[in-house]
Amino acid sequence: MTIVPLAARHLIEVACGSEEDSRASVSALSECARSLVCQEGVGQSFNQTLLQPFQAIVCSDRCSTETRAQLVDTLSEFVHKKADRLGSGWKPLFGALRAVRTSDGAEEGLHWTVLDVISTYLRLNKCAVLSWSLPDCLPCIVHFLQETTPVEKEEGEKPSKVPMGVRPWEEAEAHRLAAVELLLELVEQLAGVLITAAASVQAQLLSALQELISTIRQSEIGPAPAAFCVSSLILPHIQKWMRRSGSSRDPAVQRNMRHAIGICAQIAVDFIQLNPGGAWELRLLSDTLRLATECAAQPSGASRVGVACLRHFDTVLEQFEFAQWTIMAKALWDTCCVTLAPLRLLLSTFLPDGNDDGGDIGHIARDLDKRPGARTMIGRLLRLREANLCGQMTIAGAGKMNCLMGMGIARMREGEQATLEHLGRLLSALMTQLERLERVTVRQRIAAETREHREEKFVFMLVENADFEEKTYRLVGEDQMDETLNEYKKQRPIGIQPKRIDARKNPFVAAINAERQSAELEEAPPLCLLRLVAWRTVICLPLKGYLKLSQTDRPLFDKALPLILPSLKSLLVATPDLAVRRLALSYIELLAEK
Repeated sequence: MTIVPLAARHLIEVACGSEEDSRASVSALSECARSLVCQEGVGQSFNQTLLQPFQAIVCSDRCSTETRAQLVDTLSEFVHKKADRLGSGWKPLFGALRAVRTSDGAEEGLHWTVLDVISTYLRLNKCAVLSWSLPDCLPCIVHFLQETTPVEKEEGEKPSKVPMGVRPWEEAEAHRLAAVELLLELVEQLAGVLITAAASVQAQLLSALQELISTIRQSEIGPAPAAFCVSSLILPHIQKWMRRSGSSRDPAVQRNMRHAIGICAQIAVDFIQLNPGGAWELRLLSDTLRLATECAAQPSGASRVGVACLRHFDTVLEQFEFAQWTIMAKALWDTCCVTLAPLRLLLSTFLPDGNDDGGDIGHIARDLDKRPGARTMIGRLLRLREANLCGQMTIAGAGKMNCLMGMGIARMREGEQATLEHLGRLLSALMTQLERLERVTVRQRIAAETREHREEKFVFMLVENADFEEKTYRLVGEDQMDETLNEYKKQRPIGIQPKRIDARKNPFVAAINAERQSAELEEAPPLCLLRLVAWRTVICLPLKGYLKLSQTDRPLFDKALPLILPSLKSLLVATPDLAVRRLALSYIELLAEK
């Protein structure tokens, strides 16, 4: 165990040298591994030490293709002849095979050799070998199944991807580069001052910034650097300003922010009118529309400004080409999705073809019941100890059950049983959930009772036993000790008794006791019990309704009884509630009368 790692370290260095030295080193390693590989015991990893140099050589960048092929042949021989003795050596073996595929310059024939080794391994009919080595083989197989050829790029750019124009400082002369640098610094400083200045001067700064951009566009510098300033320097500051002022209640700040967004839209329109097909004009159009979309999603009055900015681009629609129309359509789609998100969230609480104004409250109650974090948040908002929708779920379920029961009775008179059969299937599904809830509740209550259980402590003491001559002891309990102490106190001489002073009565005891009693009466039952009561009430409603049918229309009750009894049987199995037992007893009494 000590010699092999030391010798392997030198052989690995030799294998990464010249071709002849590499061939000799690999031959020596292979011969050593063939002769020393052995049957390992539990917890041993000697074979892993033997085969670890193979993986190290393959992973080396200096290893040649011929050396890798020689190593793979040796590993293939191990799989064919010594599969039952490799043990911990499977891990470096598959690691070396994975490295063959990853290495640069590997021939395709070598890959097929590795796949042949893996197929030979998979054909082994030895459960002990497979159970030991399969966790190491599966990553190797997945590694070889992955695609290695580069994915060819699709023709043309994606329609939604907006290209970047030439930056103002690229391919510029020295004097022009200095002017552009000063200009960018000035615009960035003005944009930063705009969003941090007082509300009283923001309007003047906006006008100055708009005039500066117009001057740059008409100067020798050109419209492209001006569009770059608006897209890369001004619009990001306006976006930060909009996000920060969303929670501000100052009307002046809100007014200036809306004015700034409108000015940005006007600047973008002016640039498009001057040069519709410019690269930076396309970028400016995309960034301005993205800002308008985010503005339309604001919950404040700024949302109207975002829609107005989108509408303001109507003046340049005639100059739009395919690229501009693609950007505009994408912006309209994003704005519709953002503004309709609250409506989609609201529609998710309603069922198709439902006429209930409050939505499908039963589904909402079940979803809230599965989310304790939402219950905690609602409880804090409403100052409730434990928020729940069990009452709403009971009301919604009662309405559905009464409706189905009425339809079932009406159609039963017409000779149709499909509605009652549907009600039976619905009750079966509800009873399955009730049974699961009963088990969960029982486990929770047992755990709570276990935590609240306190073991009684018994105190014992050794007392000399006077019945025997030898000095022995016996165990005495706490009660016997108290009795002995009381007898001792009675035998003590009686002195002057101290004057007894009655304890001063608390005048607020009555009020405190009344508050405690009212708090105990007002204390809500646990949520698990409320759930059970809600589910039991909903399920028992149709069964009680059919029980009343026996008093008004006994022939129809007898006709529907075979459809009701399976549900009653499942209910008895699902819950041990006393009210359910009494309901079943009423049905049994009716059956006994027949």
